[in-house]
Amino acid sequence: MNQGRAPRAPLLVLAVGNPSRGDDAVGPELARRLQDGLDAGGLGPAWAAQVELVCEQQLAVEHAWDLLGRQAVLFVDAEADADAADGQAAPRAPVPGVRLRALAPPTGASPGPRLGTHHCPPDQLLALCREVLGEAPPPCWLLSVRGRSFGLGEPLSADTRQDLDAAWAMLMDWLRAQAAPDTTGATPHA
Repeated sequence: MNQGRAPRAPLLVLAVGNPSRGDDAVGPELARRLQDGLDAGGLGPAWAAQVELVCEQQLAVEHAWDLLGRQAVLFVDAEADADAADGQAAPRAPVPGVRLRALAPPTGASPGPRLGTHHCPPDQLLALCREVLGEAPPPCWLLSVRGRSFGLGEPLSADTRQDLDAAWAMLMDWLRAQAAPDTTGATPHA
């Protein structure tokens, strides 16, 4: 169902957060690092065609369109509690406060009550792809970093700032694992 759509980069990194709200700046900060590497060519020239970066203060229903036609998608965001998700115990992260987990659309017949016009959790975007746009969502993951302080005008907390390096390493590992070989058979390297 890619009729009429321009080809897209196979990998999408969708970073979420508000840089004016303390640790909520995790997504934008990791997006800045990735964009700097892409712009400067420091990640290697093959990455430019492989990765599209979108950075937003919050996800909205319109982001379901961004998922279509991708090989894989990585959401990057701060979580108030990166050790638990949706009331379930999370797998132990190799670095406390930073974790990477696969996402799946919620079960059920419709996107449900968590769907709003100004905020839409990642799993709900996957449901929208399937149920409203009529396409299976690509494999998606969430890279989350524990946020400790979300006050307006606050900088990143010292603990969260330390977790950024581990999150950056996980982001790069995810990109390398997902990257499709280019025409020479090589994959992008960081």
